[in-house]
Amino acid sequence: MRFASILTVSFTVIALPIITSANPNTANTPTPAQLHKTIQHNYSTMDNAMAHLDFNTVASFYDPDYIGIDSHGDYNPGGREEMRDLYKKLADANSYGLKATLKARDTVVSVKVVAGGVVIIDKGEFTGRLVSSNGNVLLYHSLGRSRDYWVRSGSQYLLKQTRTLDGHSSTTMNGEPVQTPQQ
Repeated sequence: MRFASILTVSFTVIALPIITSANPNTANTPTPAQLHKTIQHNYSTMDNAMAHLDFNTVASFYDPDYIGIDSHGDYNPGGREEMRDLYKKLADANSYGLKATLKARDTVVSVKVVAGGVVIIDKGEFTGRLVSSNGNVLLYHSLGRSRDYWVRSGSQYLLKQTRTLDGHSSTTMNGEPVQTPQQ
């Protein structure tokens, strides 16, 4: 009888997942549709935080080893601390007599699940506006696409790498074009 009980337990442990088509290794793996929703939510949270100059929240979505790659293939391994410092400089613009307004919008275009994370094609738009105490207005606008690699870290996804695919930016001062380097 004991042998029969062991066989019954063994059969149940082995056969039940097969019969129900449940793979124990992928039971907790999100679907591409779920990942699309999760990552779009991350982008929306980051965009909203940027509009409120809450750069700690923006930086919290970056992996500590974040790397940016421009459209020419040049790496910037500065990490999220460099990003946080850059954003904080914009927030500190008030101490220089400038008023900063930032607006960002990101849209997930495609999702591909890969080992260790998810690759997203993101269509993004960013506008930064600085107004000086004497009324001069500097406006920077960029629009483009990037390939972003998000990794799972605990219960959330962090941005590990961004590679600019294409884009265009423009800068104006009081409505007049200003030459800026193009990526």
